[in-house]
Amino acid sequence: MAGMNRVDRITHAALDATESLADRVERDPVPALGILALTYAAVILTRAGASLWYDELFTYYIAAAPSWHKFIGGLLHVDLYPPLLHLLTRGSVALFGDAPLVVRIPSFLPFFIASLCLYHVVRNKLGALYGLLAILVVWTSPLLVFAYEARGYALLLMFTAIVMTCWYAAIGERRSTGALIGISLGMLGAFMSHCFAIAAMAPFFAAEFVRTFDRKKVDRGVWAALLLPLPALALYVPLLRNYSHVITFPEYATSWTKVADFYKVMLEDLGFAIVPAVIAGILLARSIGKGRTPAGAKLVPRHEKVLIGCLLLQPVFIHLLLLRSAGAFFPRYSIAASFGFALLVVYLAAVETAASRVAAGVAVLIAFCTFAYTALIGPLYTALAAVAQDPPRQAVSFTQISPELPFVVASGLTLLEMNKRENPLFLSRLYYLTDLDSSLHYLHSNDFQGYAVIAKWFPIQARITPYPDFVRQHPRFLVLAALSDHLEWLIPKLMDSGARLRFLGEFKTGYRYRGDQCLFEVRMPSGG
Repeated sequence: MAGMNRVDRITHAALDATESLADRVERDPVPALGILALTYAAVILTRAGASLWYDELFTYYIAAAPSWHKFIGGLLHVDLYPPLLHLLTRGSVALFGDAPLVVRIPSFLPFFIASLCLYHVVRNKLGALYGLLAILVVWTSPLLVFAYEARGYALLLMFTAIVMTCWYAAIGERRSTGALIGISLGMLGAFMSHCFAIAAMAPFFAAEFVRTFDRKKVDRGVWAALLLPLPALALYVPLLRNYSHVITFPEYATSWTKVADFYKVMLEDLGFAIVPAVIAGILLARSIGKGRTPAGAKLVPRHEKVLIGCLLLQPVFIHLLLLRSAGAFFPRYSIAASFGFALLVVYLAAVETAASRVAAGVAVLIAFCTFAYTALIGPLYTALAAVAQDPPRQAVSFTQISPELPFVVASGLTLLEMNKRENPLFLSRLYYLTDLDSSLHYLHSNDFQGYAVIAKWFPIQARITPYPDFVRQHPRFLVLAALSDHLEWLIPKLMDSGARLRFLGEFKTGYRYRGDQCLFEVRMPSGG
């Protein structure tokens, strides 16, 4: 130390402090987990209190059904979900009251539990710091938004994590009966949470098949645990029957382009939040002589590589499942892929640094700062700046606008939100128009044409009326629509019918899918 210059002394002191902190976290990770938990709670509290939107209202209305007849009817005829999410939401509301935050409890708690399971798996393999890094990989992905959305994606992620945790325990040296039971119960929970759970469970079958081949011996306990829940898939039959009648909007139909877009978005987020953190850790490890070693390559046996690869291939599996029906592909269906990315990142980092604690500690610190800024500090600052520049305006009220005229909402998405948020006086004059031929002609889809069925099971106060009947009875009315919307057929239909549209203004409605919408007064030509 005596021969070192000042820069070298500072560098060595910083390195010693980093190693000391990394060792302390490795010995006792509870404080670090506590900081992560508090940050996660802050992120959730800033988002989960927002009004429920269209998708979430399906969960809410079924869960809040006034009778079990309505509850079961909503499941069988309206939603495309198995019942577990709705049962948990019903219990949450019964215990804590009817509020958006409460409705989302069965999402943000399971998402956090899933993160802890992932941490447990990685910690057992590589240590606590790599477990923390794995959590941050998931949290910095765009799939974090489903931690505070009242749908079944977080539940699916949690049960996938439970299966993964129990599978790793079951193939270890100290296998217990509890691990085998956990595999079966986790798979059953996944099947009861989402119809695409089969894609999330497929990687475990593939990994166990490779493990069986490598061992040249069948692990009867693990295979029994994996196969036992499969009869539960019979519950999907009525749900898939409902889905088979839906003609998806062409813009949402599954395609290899959408699969590629999923990876593009995931990699962009990782490239911003995680890759710099991992590179910094690797460079530090190399600088202190703890770079890649041949032993590092042995960290991941072949069956685990298959598991990671198949988790990463979730979008491909789901695309193939949807290909026959040309169903809609959304990135959220592939939420289990986030575990594949997390395991890939931590294993690559461990291989490149010989599982260096210092490298992992530096990566965790940088990744956490990035997460805290992008998910919490940045959005809060942006919101405060927006309020300072443009103070919030009073929510628009349509009640006093031409109250003598019927009010038609063009968007099937907006209708459900209006039904939940608007006052009964306004809803008494609200209409939603259906016309299968027009929907197929203008949108090439029959989606949102099933509101007559939805109204039988949900407390829809607006009147669901066929377009021809409505325009015969009402030659003059108001229409709320979004211009050039590929999900609305009403405005093009009115224009082609010769109706006169007078623009009344653009309003910030506050609805999630269509915050800015235009209001028109419509006069139909003679004869409708």
